[in-house]
Amino acid sequence: VCFTRRDTHPDVSGSVDALTQRYLESIAAGCILLGRAPQDLVGLFGYDPVIPVDWADPQGQVRMILASLEDHQSAVDASRQRLLDVGTWHVRGPQLAKVLDRLAAERT
Repeated sequence: VCFTRRDTHPDVSGSVDALTQRYLESIAAGCILLGRAPQDLVGLFGYDPVIPVDWADPQGQVRMILASLEDHQSAVDASRQRLLDVGTWHVRGPQLAKVLDRLAAERT
C-alpha cells in the first residue's frame, strides 16, 4: 500500500506530493501497488503503475486482487521493467549530474 505524505500527513507535507523510495522499492520487488501515485511517478513512468483504492470497499478490493494475482502479473512485470529502464541510479545518475552541472554554471 503506497500513499504520499500529502495523503497521510497533509499537515507536514503541505502541498508537496512527491515520489518516495517506497514506491520504487515496491515496484522493484515485484509488488502490486495499491494506493495513489504521485504525479512525478506517473511522469517518470509515462503511466500510473498504482491501482487506485476503491474507498467504497477497500477490503473487498484487496480480496479480489489476492484472488486474481495472475491477472496483475503482466502489469507488475511491465512496471518493474519500466523502473529498470527509467528509474535506476544507472539511468538517473547521469541525468542528475547534468542538472547539477547546469545549476553550477548558472551560479558562476
